[in-house]
Amino acid sequence: MKLIEEQLLRHGGIPFSILPTQDLEYLHYGLTDDRELEEEEKEDLLRVLRMCDGIIMPGGCKIFEYDKFIANYAIENNIPVLGICLGMQTLAAVDCINEKVVDLIDNGVDHKIQEKFAHKVKLTKDSFLYDIVGNEEFLINSKHKCHVLKTNHFDVVGYSEDGIIEAIERKDKRFAIGVQWHPEIIIDDSEEALKIFEKFIEISSQKSY
Repeated sequence: MKLIEEQLLRHGGIPFSILPTQDLEYLHYGLTDDRELEEEEKEDLLRVLRMCDGIIMPGGCKIFEYDKFIANYAIENNIPVLGICLGMQTLAAVDCINEKVVDLIDNGVDHKIQEKFAHKVKLTKDSFLYDIVGNEEFLINSKHKCHVLKTNHFDVVGYSEDGIIEAIERKDKRFAIGVQWHPEIIIDDSEEALKIFEKFIEISSQKSY
């Protein structure tokens, strides 16, 4: 999260954290602990979300109910949203309610790699993400063990060389993009990562009428 905040500051954004409203211990949270947000918790989140010009859903290990609430708010209100790693998986999860759309990678390829650049991603040429970065194929990092299986309203616009979904987007929104890699880590060495952040900040700074 610190790297994301640093990049936002470097490129003209003013970051602040949207703190969780549920009293849960992150490290000890299990699937059986899942519960709906109470109305008071939703109102607490909305007070913060209404101040946001754009929202970044960062990486992590688990998707909480307040993560889904934030993602839904961004999509429903056409607020620019960038999902990174788990953030992309969260966007897919709210796009496919009551369906299992995130699972462990089981194709025998390790996608949790320490190297700065792990493999290539290939984008579809008719995607907004391709318009942003200007390249059909480029190197990315890889820090995940789970992957998105499908989407409904999001278009799948990027794949890894072994067929894993690496990027999704909504063309009917101002900016609604999810990437499975971490552009904030490689931004100093990747022109494509830099362009993603710059476009996110550019569109977030524009008023929507």
